[in-house]
Amino acid sequence: MKTLFFAALFVAACGTTQATTDASTVCVPGTSIACVGTGGCSGGQACNAQGTGYGACDCGSSDAGIVDAVADSVADSNTGDVDAGPLAPDQIPNLVLWLDSMKGITTDTTCTKNVVVWADQSPHKNNVKNTADPCLNTPTVSLSGYKSFDVVQFIPNGTGQLLHATDDPSLHLGTADFAIAMVIQNPHSGEDGRIWDQGALQLFVYGPTSTFTGSVQGVGNVLQAPLSTSTFHIVVLRGPAFEVRIDGVSAKGTNPSVDLSAGGGLDFGCVETQGNDYPETDYLEIAEYQGTVTDGQVIGLESWLKNKYGL
Repeated sequence: MKTLFFAALFVAACGTTQATTDASTVCVPGTSIACVGTGGCSGGQACNAQGTGYGACDCGSSDAGIVDAVADSVADSNTGDVDAGPLAPDQIPNLVLWLDSMKGITTDTTCTKNVVVWADQSPHKNNVKNTADPCLNTPTVSLSGYKSFDVVQFIPNGTGQLLHATDDPSLHLGTADFAIAMVIQNPHSGEDGRIWDQGALQLFVYGPTSTFTGSVQGVGNVLQAPLSTSTFHIVVLRGPAFEVRIDGVSAKGTNPSVDLSAGGGLDFGCVETQGNDYPETDYLEIAEYQGTVTDGQVIGLESWLKNKYGL
């Protein structure tokens, strides 16, 4: 059995040097792609000037476009959400942690692919750090490991690999609303494990041939879902009435009262819990929010991540 373990534990690491810091873009500014609006209209989405995402689907002034706009208006009036199109992580309020595999990674001077710091791109600077020997059981960077994107890989051998964020008030989720989004891959068939652990919150993912054969489900504050091994997946957690979303498919837990402020920060990575297992978890991006993230914002973030990584 494989266990992927994520929490925030940040401790200073020695002997480091700055590695890849090139920013990634989603699209070419000024270009557009075809889209289908809510009312079934055919339109286009234009790439913004920064190349960080596409705008809302524009169906023009046709009758179909009017139907689309009316449908959006009705949906917004029912949910309180505004259809803003794809949303980058920093376009949603209350961002407290943002890790991008193409930004802010520092590697060891000797073991040059081994990650010792992954810098937080949010205003809170909750940088995550390796607390172990930088050349042993340390996550590594696979340059252009997925398409043109670098991949942070956790492949423990006998124990575990973790990155840690030092405890900070911005990471105290308490019993209030929160959201965590991850773009991750579980590449080994039959392996399963815990991929996120923050206070009392746990997320388990399962390979398609493991003993867990159910659909996405939430049970109390333990969330579990199957992941195919063939690609990366967009995983979103929301609370306090715990919900897990895998590639847009949602299920909710039942326990809204667990205090997630305890736990000494956040740890994430990959931990082997049984002998002779060789788990692995690969990461492209992580974003965490201390506060309410609406249905519309979650869908917008999922859309942005899907466009960015071609999922």
